[in-house]
Amino acid sequence: MKQSVRVFGVLALAMAGCCGNRAAQHPNIPKPVVRTSSDKKQLATWSDGRIKKRILRFVADVTTPGRPTYLPPSQRLAVFDLDGTVLCEKPEYIEVVLALQRLKELARKDPRLASKQPYKAALANESTYISKYVNTVLFTAFAGMRQKQFREHVLRFLKTTKHPWLNKPYIELYYRPMKELIELLHKYKFRVYVSSTSMQEYIRAFVPHVLGIPVQRIIGSTIRSSLKEGASGVITIIRSTGFDLPHNSDRGKVQNIWNRIGGRPIIAAGNSMGDSYMLRFTSQGPTSLVLVINHDDVAREGYSYSKPKLLDLAKKSGWIVVGIKNTFRLVF
Repeated sequence: MKQSVRVFGVLALAMAGCCGNRAAQHPNIPKPVVRTSSDKKQLATWSDGRIKKRILRFVADVTTPGRPTYLPPSQRLAVFDLDGTVLCEKPEYIEVVLALQRLKELARKDPRLASKQPYKAALANESTYISKYVNTVLFTAFAGMRQKQFREHVLRFLKTTKHPWLNKPYIELYYRPMKELIELLHKYKFRVYVSSTSMQEYIRAFVPHVLGIPVQRIIGSTIRSSLKEGASGVITIIRSTGFDLPHNSDRGKVQNIWNRIGGRPIIAAGNSMGDSYMLRFTSQGPTSLVLVINHDDVAREGYSYSKPKLLDLAKKSGWIVVGIKNTFRLVF
């Protein structure tokens, strides 16, 4: 996903007032995935069918000693995009909603800011300005804030602010089947990473609580920072403005994955062309499973949208397209 599209629906959002499983002989390897349709314990919130069977078969093939495709735990690497893949991203990226709310709070505390951008745009819900200068919105809202304080602010916001029409706190708006898949991979000693264009510290604030993925396995776009040493010698990290490079989107995702993980993932999941390099990089390995999430369930998500270019690429590449409507028994 690109930063330039992060502002779809900001005005509507503001108006809505929301600122939704054989290695029994080997003691170090868990039991294999049971590959029978009658086993309801594996990916229980996934509909029985081709996609679920293919995922379970892949996990069994790479974790069962003696199989030609067996891989040791050190090579079991998986990467998941966040927005739209694991977390709801409509009608607006949550980090943008977060930043706009902060700008409004600051302007109300100091009326002198009300006539300055981007505070003025936030107060007036000027979607055109916000769309064009979304990075300015993200940088300005929390510039000068301590990183620890920022994480606390994010977590508090996600727990107390509800999605405009799903009427659930934002922290609950992860896709339950995707969380279940991540839990299954953890059980089979995969190292699971999140790789998102969203701000890294923003993701670190809540993903460990929601998905059980530690902060060391979260890769996001990093905001520049500085060190501040107080009179007592205590050092704190302060948020600044601008992104460290490479930005974690498109090609940058692959660069950052290599730099941070040190290898090629064997599982990847995404939902936009901003994930395409990550998905291609994964699929070019000798063993891989690539999932593309397609949002086709307006009844349960509240919206329906697809990414034609990505769906075409998935078809040509033999990737698995996970349509929410027919694949997820439960969404949130």
